[in-house]
Amino acid sequence: MSYCRAFLKADWLNAATGAATTSGEDVQGARDYGLQMSTTGGPTGGAVILEGSLDGVNWAELASVNIALAGVGPIAVWATGRPVKEIRLRLTGLTGGSSPTLSASAIAA
Repeated sequence: MSYCRAFLKADWLNAATGAATTSGEDVQGARDYGLQMSTTGGPTGGAVILEGSLDGVNWAELASVNIALAGVGPIAVWATGRPVKEIRLRLTGLTGGSSPTLSASAIAA
């Protein structure tokens, strides 16, 4: 029998201005994940990706958001039924806009 403890990392990426990857966080027992992000400065390119790993070394995409779509306000996406040991966020970069920033949070349950 596995257990699941809720995990919330608010502002895991906080006002990021370019490419960045967070450290992995243990979410063993979780199967469902959410990613929420918002931007300032009107970026027109890039992506933020919620990645999962079974071993903390090899990472695969669980969910992603195209930053160009975030101009309408905060965006959230979910991945369900995907048990992994760790999750992390990866920002591919920010392009366009005027001094753009991105903030993102993640949850696992």
